[in-house]
Amino acid sequence: METVEHFHLSRKAKEAVKVGLAFSIVTAISLQWSWMNPYWAGLALGQVALFPAGQSLHNGALRMAGVIPAVFVSLIIYTLAPQERWLFITLVSGWMMFTTYMMIREEKLSYLWNVAGFAALAILASTPESSAGIFYVATGRALDTTMAIIVYTLVTLFIWPDTNIATLKQVTILSLIHI
Repeated sequence: METVEHFHLSRKAKEAVKVGLAFSIVTAISLQWSWMNPYWAGLALGQVALFPAGQSLHNGALRMAGVIPAVFVSLIIYTLAPQERWLFITLVSGWMMFTTYMMIREEKLSYLWNVAGFAALAILASTPESSAGIFYVATGRALDTTMAIIVYTLVTLFIWPDTNIATLKQVTILSLIHI
C-alpha cells in the first residue's frame, strides 16, 4: 500500500493518457452524433498532439485557422469548375502553389498554410454525389477539426495541467541570489 502512495506518472505517461482520453472523447462524440467521417476528428487530434503541450495548443489554433480557408477555397473551386477538369486542376494547382509559397514566406504560420493546402486537397478528393454533398464534406471536415482541437485543449487544461511554476520559481530565486 505504501508504494501506491508514492506512485507518480512521468510527464510522458501523463501526455499519453491525455491524448488517449481526448481521442476517446472525440471518437465517441463523432460516432454518437453519426458524423459523416468521424476519423477526421481523430486524425486532427493526432496531428496536433504530436507536438509538446504548449506547442500543440498553438498548432491546434493554427490548424483551426487553416481549415477555414481550405473549406472556402474548396467550395469556390467546386463552384467554378464542377465539370471542367482542366479548370479544376488549374485552380487546385494554383491553390497549392499559393499555400506552398505562403508556407515558405511566413515561417511562423507555415503550419496554418500547410493545413490550408492539404485540407483543401482532402475535401476536393472526396467524390460527392451532389452539390450539397461537397458542402457537407467541407463543413464536416471543419467541424471535426474544430471539435478535436477544443476537446484536446480542454483535456490538456483540466487533466494534469502543465505549468512552468517550478521553473519560474527556480529562475526567480536564482536571479534574486545573483542580485
